[in-house]
Amino acid sequence: MSIGFTGLGSIVVPRPEHPDHGGSEVRWEPSSTGLLATLDRFLPETARNTGEGLRRGRFLVGGAFLLCAVVFVDAALESLRQGSLSAVEPTLLLGTIAAALVLLLVPLWIRLTQSLDAASFIVVITVLLWIVFAGWTGDRLHGPVLLLLPTVPILVTFLWNERVGGMVTLLLFAGLSLWRGSAEANASLLDGSQGRLTTQMLASVVLLAGGFAWIYERQRLRAERRLRHSTDLYSRLFEQSKDVVMVVSTEGEIRDINAAGLELYGYDSLEEIQSHNIESFYVDLAERREMLTRLEQEGWLQNYELRHRTRSGRTIHVQGTVSAMREDHGGLSELMVILRDVTQERRVQEGLVKMARFDSLTGLANRYTFQDQLEKTLARASRFRRRMALMMLDLDHFKEVNDQHGHDVGDALLIAVSNRLNGCIRKVDTMARLGGDELAVIKTDFDEPEHAAMLARRLLMSLEKPLEIDGLQIQTSVSIGIAVYPPGESDPQGLIKQADLALYRAKRDGRNTFRFYDQDIGNEVKERMELAHDLSRVLEGDELYLEFQPQVDLGSKRVTGVEALLRWRHPQHGIISPVRFISIAEDSGVMNQIGEWVLRTACREARRWREDLKLPVPVAVNLASSQLRDPDLSERVAAILSEVGLPGDAVEMEMTANQLRQLPRGSSRRLQELGEQGIRLTLDDFGSAPVALEELQRLPMGKVKIDPSFIHRLERDEDADVLVEAATTVAQKLGLTPVAEGVETGRQARFLENIGCHDVLGHLISRPLSSDALLELISNGSDLLRPWGHDPSGSARLPGTGAGSGS
Repeated sequence: MSIGFTGLGSIVVPRPEHPDHGGSEVRWEPSSTGLLATLDRFLPETARNTGEGLRRGRFLVGGAFLLCAVVFVDAALESLRQGSLSAVEPTLLLGTIAAALVLLLVPLWIRLTQSLDAASFIVVITVLLWIVFAGWTGDRLHGPVLLLLPTVPILVTFLWNERVGGMVTLLLFAGLSLWRGSAEANASLLDGSQGRLTTQMLASVVLLAGGFAWIYERQRLRAERRLRHSTDLYSRLFEQSKDVVMVVSTEGEIRDINAAGLELYGYDSLEEIQSHNIESFYVDLAERREMLTRLEQEGWLQNYELRHRTRSGRTIHVQGTVSAMREDHGGLSELMVILRDVTQERRVQEGLVKMARFDSLTGLANRYTFQDQLEKTLARASRFRRRMALMMLDLDHFKEVNDQHGHDVGDALLIAVSNRLNGCIRKVDTMARLGGDELAVIKTDFDEPEHAAMLARRLLMSLEKPLEIDGLQIQTSVSIGIAVYPPGESDPQGLIKQADLALYRAKRDGRNTFRFYDQDIGNEVKERMELAHDLSRVLEGDELYLEFQPQVDLGSKRVTGVEALLRWRHPQHGIISPVRFISIAEDSGVMNQIGEWVLRTACREARRWREDLKLPVPVAVNLASSQLRDPDLSERVAAILSEVGLPGDAVEMEMTANQLRQLPRGSSRRLQELGEQGIRLTLDDFGSAPVALEELQRLPMGKVKIDPSFIHRLERDEDADVLVEAATTVAQKLGLTPVAEGVETGRQARFLENIGCHDVLGHLISRPLSSDALLELISNGSDLLRPWGHDPSGSARLPGTGAGSGS
């Protein structure tokens, strides 16, 4: 931007520059040479650095010299006209010399006082007084006219521009020369009182002209100050903004970028980043084309997200506002972009999505996604009268692999098996991991059951070759149970049961095979009925028993809780896992009685710990789904606590993420009633299924237990680190205590302690023990974590503990 002034050069307002190029201060940089350089020596330093001060100073100093020259020329012309100096009226001569001296002293006054306003006042008063004095003492008006003439080009310059002002100046001086040379120049224009009146009128004209010029100049100066303030404000906002601010042409040229942008993209200077086209920053150029198309239509985009690459090649996610600056004809010319780095936020969000919908170990769909997809597939098959098949898969002898080689090898085997099996199915089909070594496949849209059999054969054949895991050649296989709809159940849970029964048949028939559900699988149904009958009388004997697993704080090395685990010692079938008989107990209606027995037995043991070891830690028991539907749950729990003589804070009640997601109506109130007794809830398997965070805050929740599958992967999978850290952060933000389940190595424990997850349980501490064995373990050594603290490899375990899950 340039501002011109007659004969006094130009004032330039440069674009605010980046600090790397000399700072962002707004400076006015005139080009002073020759006469201008001489005039500038009389100005204050502050006036030289601003357009306002420089212009006013040059005007005052130059105008003072010019008016002084006019005064002396006028005196000389008067002397020549009179024929000698003595002929000139002394009073007029003295007044002229006095006015000239005052005007000559104006530059010095400016240097001494550093004030342009005071100098302006002196110049105006001197000129006004001299015009009045010359008109009253002389009989001619040559003095006032000569002084009046310079005000004309000044006014013209203010009102139009310097070029017109210069032309008017030349014309006036040319006309003055012709007038002075004519015969009429010697005639008196006005005489006597008429001349004095005219002189006063001319003085008034000069005063009014100066006033209008002054008003115009003040308005111009205010506009300049606003412009300079806006420029300075823009500069500060541009450079000091923590967000990335850049100006980019539609062709991709980077016109400008602030310091935050240089830092984010990894460049040292504006010139360096300008050597690259913005298109080279995009991970996918289609995103830029889509953005330009939307800008043409909408003009600006808010909360728009892009994927960019930094100088080092790292992919980042940026989000912000993109505004289009248009040319006169309406097309896009430049883009104003304000962005911020949201890479970390996206990583956390993606981690939470994976936790909610996908299995963290294998990457397959999890149980929640499987249930949702099964319901949709059944509905679609019923609507369009097509067949669909549900296949339940179970790895053969997987427990032996865990026992012989450890859980790390077992997890790696699950990953390898999942990859092979998933490669056999179509994209329209779904494979999910339901838990442990249990997998499921949903096959859609086929005509004959034989098509499902063909897929089952491919799945079996894919595992014929051994898998190499950590240098080991492991041969494995799967057993497959298949339920086809129609004629199978149209209800998801019914179809799952049918596929499970077919899976049991496949295992009974030697494994590494598949079986369809049919009427012959009644034997498995009969077995379930037998187990249900046995469960109805199980409380009369001593077949049920509890084992206990301690929970330890990594910081204090002290026991902070104990988890009670239910076991069934069947006379004919041996030890039966809760996973197998809990659903049968639920279906047969005896789960509430079993749940009360578990709570009463656990409370009695907790009281014994308090009395024998002075160990006032809470005992955690699992809540069954049928208990959540019991309207008298809180009363039953209160009665047991009163019977045993324990306070409510001595008990924690655990529920799974799936149970929380499918809470029956009225359950929330019953859980809140438990909280009123001092009982805290614990959410088990946190991350295995999506949960509403507001539910965690609304219920009397005290802890969340991170799914053990995440913990098992910590030492070999960076994604697991992110998932565990995200789960810990979410829990802590909600005011809950995160607990890590399945901790087996010192490295896992140290990582958990570093991210703030201090409460852990797993085989690193102790496997599940009887109550007496737990008392003996704690009484023999209060520091349960001493072994891993001194183990450089992080693989040490307590004496007497083994590998494997503590479920």
